[in-house]
Amino acid sequence: MQFNAISKNIRLLLNNLLKVVISLYLNLEKILFFNLSDESIYPQRILSVSIGSGSVGVALVSRFLGKIKLISSKKYNISQDNIPSPTDLANTVLTAIGDFKYSGKEISLTIPSTWVVFKSAVFPITVKENLRNVIAYEIDRLTPFNSEDAFFDYHVTSETDSTINVMVSAIRISLIKPYIEELKKKGITVNYLTSSISAFLSLLNYLEPKEDKIIINIDNTGFYSYSLINGEMTEHNRTMIDNSDTSILLDKLIGQINYTKTKLSNKHNLKVYIMNDTFDAIDTFKIKTTLQVKSPKDYLSKINCKEDVLLFSFGSAISSLLMKTRGYNLLSLGVKQTIQRPILSSFILSVILVLLIIAYFIIPLKKEKENLQKITSILNSKKEKLKKAESLQKSKDSLQLEIETIEGFAQDSIVTLDIMKELTTIIPQTTWLTRIRITTKTVELEGFAENTAGLLTKLEESKYFINVEFSAPSYRDHSTKMERFTIKMQKEDRNDKEKK
Repeated sequence: MQFNAISKNIRLLLNNLLKVVISLYLNLEKILFFNLSDESIYPQRILSVSIGSGSVGVALVSRFLGKIKLISSKKYNISQDNIPSPTDLANTVLTAIGDFKYSGKEISLTIPSTWVVFKSAVFPITVKENLRNVIAYEIDRLTPFNSEDAFFDYHVTSETDSTINVMVSAIRISLIKPYIEELKKKGITVNYLTSSISAFLSLLNYLEPKEDKIIINIDNTGFYSYSLINGEMTEHNRTMIDNSDTSILLDKLIGQINYTKTKLSNKHNLKVYIMNDTFDAIDTFKIKTTLQVKSPKDYLSKINCKEDVLLFSFGSAISSLLMKTRGYNLLSLGVKQTIQRPILSSFILSVILVLLIIAYFIIPLKKEKENLQKITSILNSKKEKLKKAESLQKSKDSLQLEIETIEGFAQDSIVTLDIMKELTTIIPQTTWLTRIRITTKTVELEGFAENTAGLLTKLEESKYFINVEFSAPSYRDHSTKMERFTIKMQKEDRNDKEKK
């Protein structure tokens, strides 16, 4: 049991460590392969226009460093429940440009979803490299339009080893062309064309990018349902019913959602989004379904919008400014803007990173080496002075020793000069000396005196001498008629005298 617990803990530890390593690798990969030419990091503004029922929604949106900001928005009412005409739209956009003080001449245009056809298709994987041309060739088979009268775009939703699944969105050119031409007469160019459902999809991918979703769009004759997995529309269905009977509508909605759930692998985090605010039974619908349901007011407040037509304008702007929101640009005719990994810049950044790491370790060592060299240089420059100082110190010590020796000698012994002076004082003038020997402790005298006994007495009375005695017998010299003597005596010890 204990072994199993330890083994389980080790596996858990290794699993967590692997997750950390993978996370670090992914973050490092994002940094190394960050594309400085990616337009999403640069500032840009777009005026987004959405065609609604009896109204036109306009939003001025900016992008900087991948972040989207709604600067201003306004709903322009045109006519009661009628789609604005091309002239009405062009005049309204011209008015909005003045109201918003928009200096650009390019706009993003959102059209009603009922104008657009969505179609899922499956192709052999062999056509992947030439997929756009294949779809353009097959557009009359996939949609009610022929290739000469269709604007379209597509997204790859999934692929296997043998097949590739796509979702195609298309609109008849003759339907949208009058609007584009009327705007062009006013000096306004449409550079991005999408549908309200595509704009709504982009908005959700921007606000909640990692969640699977079911989108419900209710109209007078039924409802549309769209399935989104990993940000891509994978399936759509149209249900035709009489919406006057709320109970039937709710049953159909619940049935469609349950059917969609069976095709989705991630059923736990699934959310349902209602596109329009005309669904009066939404509270009852929230109670009946087991999924989390979000109404327009839930996400309108997030972007500071009050009308669903403005919601589509904002979503269209997001779609045109950020490729990652997976919008459908019908004017692109399926031509995809590819983002190439900046291999050269990544290599340069990698080299710079390695050099910085090397510099991080080498520069401190180099600085310490320089400091050591400076210290060595200072020591070398001070070496001569140090030698002189040592020589002076030795001389000082030698002199000090001599001084101490002299002082000690002066303290411990009677100075010879004092002894000579004392002898000159006490020896009679009739006495003369033939030899004087002074050592550290004794004094020896030889000479001739008239009275050697008297001389001995005087020497004994001196304060400088003690133990005065004849070291040899004295005798009278007949030639000089004086007594010859040899006297030996000790010096008086000054320290002993001071003690006494």
